[in-house]
Amino acid sequence: MLVGLAAAVLSAGDPSAQDRALFSAARTGDAASVRRLLGQGARVAARDEAKRTPLHEAAAGGSAAVVRMLLAAGAKVDAAGPSGWTPLMDAAKAGGLDAAEALLVAGANPDARDRAAGTVLDVAQQAGRDDVVALLRRHGARGGGKSVGDRVCVRPWKGAGFCGTVDAVRGTRYLVDVTRIDGCARGCAPDPECSAGRPVGGDSADAVGVGASVWTAAWCLTHTGLE
Repeated sequence: MLVGLAAAVLSAGDPSAQDRALFSAARTGDAASVRRLLGQGARVAARDEAKRTPLHEAAAGGSAAVVRMLLAAGAKVDAAGPSGWTPLMDAAKAGGLDAAEALLVAGANPDARDRAAGTVLDVAQQAGRDDVVALLRRHGARGGGKSVGDRVCVRPWKGAGFCGTVDAVRGTRYLVDVTRIDGCARGCAPDPECSAGRPVGGDSADAVGVGASVWTAAWCLTHTGLE
């Protein structure tokens, strides 16, 4: 019992010098060093000050070989940080296609959610990692209601505005293909962030209307995940 308790305390404690070396080797994809350190007792479940694991670092570094090595040594594929950030999110953000695939094959949750960043698919799209997005889609990943293909509305003009389908995501900006105008029959005033400086509806030649595509800021999305 005491041995088990001591092991639990050690696992939750600060990383040792060997653990820190494992984090570094995992990040740089140094498979030989990872193998040696694991053999010397470095902990695959160690957490650093940010509560990240060696698997997070391997995924961020993009080494599928090290990812598989750590998983074989007992790393938890969906080990999450305090906000829900998983190794797959690191691979998605960094564009590590092979690392992401290794994690998915091992059972990583393609719909894991971080409180700030959203789902794995959201992370990949915001980072512009189109190849990872396609991989995640093949594994059934869904976004947080504002991913490519999702229907959204931009109605900050006292409930008026436009709705459409997300065509692209770049950071905090969304390209919306407009399918409907709501409540702007006489035109809603241009907004630099929500309508790219164009009026919405009305008779203006440059107005946002059905069939238009417009870049809008994330904070302008008033309704997401619509059916």
